Amino acid sequence: MHKSNSNLIVGGEPPISLSDIFKSHKGQFSKYGDGTKYHKYYTFGAYYSLKAIIIALKLERNDQVLLPSYLCPTIISPFKEAKVSYQFYKVKEGLCPDLDDIYSKITSNTKAILIIDYFGFPSKELVKPLISITNHKNIAIIQDNVQAWLDNEKFLYGDYCFNSMRKISPYEASVILSRKDMKFTCSPGKMNKFILHKRYAQFLRNYHLKYGWFRASSFLSHIEIANSLYHQKAIAALPKINRIMLDKLNFNQLGENRKIVYRMLLKSLNLKPIIMNSDINYIPLGFAIQVNNRDRIKRELSKKNVYCPIHWKLSEEINKREFEFSWNLQEKELTLPLNIKPNQVPTYLKVLKEVL
Repeated sequence: MHKSNSNLIVGGEPPISLSDIFKSHKGQFSKYGDGTKYHKYYTFGAYYSLKAIIIALKLERNDQVLLPSYLCPTIISPFKEAKVSYQFYKVKEGLCPDLDDIYSKITSNTKAILIIDYFGFPSKELVKPLISITNHKNIAIIQDNVQAWLDNEKFLYGDYCFNSMRKISPYEASVILSRKDMKFTCSPGKMNKFILHKRYAQFLRNYHLKYGWFRASSFLSHIEIANSLYHQKAIAALPKINRIMLDKLNFNQLGENRKIVYRMLLKSLNLKPIIMNSDINYIPLGFAIQVNNRDRIKRELSKKNVYCPIHWKLSEEINKREFEFSWNLQEKELTLPLNIKPNQVPTYLKVLKEVL
């Protein structure tokens, strides 16, 4: 196969190479959460962190958790598997939690409310009125930081906070920050087969993108196998090698690059992001927009090496009439990736303007 004609590759499964092993130790991952009043714990991923948080909450049969109506279906899974009762609440324009709807659904059985910091945008100021009530009623706030960057300590507000490193890096890990001591057991070695297929796919993708070697199907098949192996019954431990490799990444520099790219897209594209905030004091996951013919645009961009994720295709459990805003948004949402260097933005903009 021939080498790709385009040097622009945006989004998709993060590739890795053997040279990554020789990068110097930065230690930014291991330092995350230090200096806060939180207890710190590690799991293999956000799914497992939620399982641990559910154990820590000691939920009983009639207890209930409130979940946002705009969320990834995989967030629901740990609650369903633990046979925890849950109810959805509305979100509004800008993906703000509808506090009035939350208040109306709080009962004596409500033990926790999950809040998502969508695309890394901090919800701390938005939920202050809610927290004053939940503190009084002894309701735990679970802060979902899966789409947030690593340096968001100043934006933490939850009783339990968790993130996902595989959203922002090639390696899996999740950090739980808890106001209370947590007791749960992690099982090592559970994800060995997952890691084997995932790393092999990432190596293949690296050489496919750089040199045109291998067919895309050669690594996509291994990604599919890895994904099928991800959900295990036990809480999967964080492998030492993942932590070592994460500590080699310069999240500070990568984050600054993302902010620069975001600002350049905001200035140059005639597109309104779903969460509008021109004063970027946080690191966004991506440039999330609403577009008509979303699926066609996604396909056209992928042909030009721009791989845009969709956040998200909602669960059928979410009532379409009650949560009309969420369903309308999921039909049009498209996230433009930001994982490029600022000097690549002109080429990126050219591609985006051709398709959008």
